[in-house]
Amino acid sequence: MQIVRHLFLMLVMAVLLDSGSVFAKADLSLNVSDITFSKEEALAGDKVRVFARVFNVGDQDVYGFVAFLINDKEIAEPQPVSVKVNTYDDVFIDWIFTQGNFDVEAKIIATKPLDEDLSNDRAAREDYFVDSDSDRDGIGDAKDSDNDNDGLADAEETALGTDYLNPDTDQDGFNDAQDIFPLDQTEWHDTDNDGLGDNLDADDDNDGLADEEELALGINPFSADSDHDLIPDKTEIAIGFLKPNRNEWDLARAGLASMAAAVRGEVEQGNMLVGQLFAAFGFLSIIGLILRFVEQKKSC
Repeated sequence: MQIVRHLFLMLVMAVLLDSGSVFAKADLSLNVSDITFSKEEALAGDKVRVFARVFNVGDQDVYGFVAFLINDKEIAEPQPVSVKVNTYDDVFIDWIFTQGNFDVEAKIIATKPLDEDLSNDRAAREDYFVDSDSDRDGIGDAKDSDNDNDGLADAEETALGTDYLNPDTDQDGFNDAQDIFPLDQTEWHDTDNDGLGDNLDADDDNDGLADEEELALGINPFSADSDHDLIPDKTEIAIGFLKPNRNEWDLARAGLASMAAAVRGEVEQGNMLVGQLFAAFGFLSIIGLILRFVEQKKSC
């Protein structure tokens, strides 16, 4: 009788083992490589999608949840997974990152049936780096050679003593790259390159005439030749009959044009002699003007 009982038990065990209804195992799995990001090089303020891929390595279909953590703090509602045997399921959450290094973890929880191997139920991507972008040019500060986008490289600004995260270090309204005095809030330009800022310099164009004097005369205190006739303002004032706010060559061209028109008119009317006299007078006037200019310049 005892022998029959043992044989019966062995037969039942064999049937159960063959049907697979005994020793069936529920096992979902997560590895570090199963955690991925929509942006591997994110910038502060970016919305990043964090993915987790869950594999079913057991021999039962499993339902459960995946929780996401950043620096050991759960950041969103657990996401449901339903995984058939020998397949996987993807879940994700969206998160806006600040600047810094982050450990991003995913873990499998609340499975049905219960997961029988907890050793592979969680994984973490360590030191996920999110860079800042001070000038918002789309390049992280760690890779950006000009972090304030002012036209000066960070290395140049370090040498100058300016702030490479501030395009206008002295807050005077002028970009560091354009500011001749980027550390002086009261100065930003030096017209005559004499080392004195225009606000302090009494003669900004260094032409020997004080700015106040030039303003009183109605000429440009930032140009040594206000009328651009190649004759310095001070020279024109010293000569007397020349004007620093009147281009003498424009005047001469106008006079010559007028004289040429007069000569042409007389010639066309057949008055050759009068035309020749006009031409000679014009020529002598120009010679006289040049001689007078030379003489006055010598006496200055």
